[in-house]
Amino acid sequence: PQLLVLQAIRALGEVSTGAISREVSMSPPTVVAVLDRLEARGLIVRYRSTADRRIVHARLTDQGQQALTTVPDLLGTRTL
Repeated sequence: PQLLVLQAIRALGEVSTGAISREVSMSPPTVVAVLDRLEARGLIVRYRSTADRRIVHARLTDQGQQALTTVPDLLGTRTL
């Protein structure tokens, strides 16, 4: 799940939790739990939208970008 979420953030850019949830077909609470773990490891950062404080965005850190270059693709091919 962590790899899927990281790949979704890379593909979508700075993105809301809801958009990540739809992209990876996971429930929003599951995505939030995954984001908690990724943030604790320094792979992503989260911040509130300036337009609507209810929306939380996530983006990859440099460390998160690097992590994605060192892990094997889930299907054995690099499509992202």
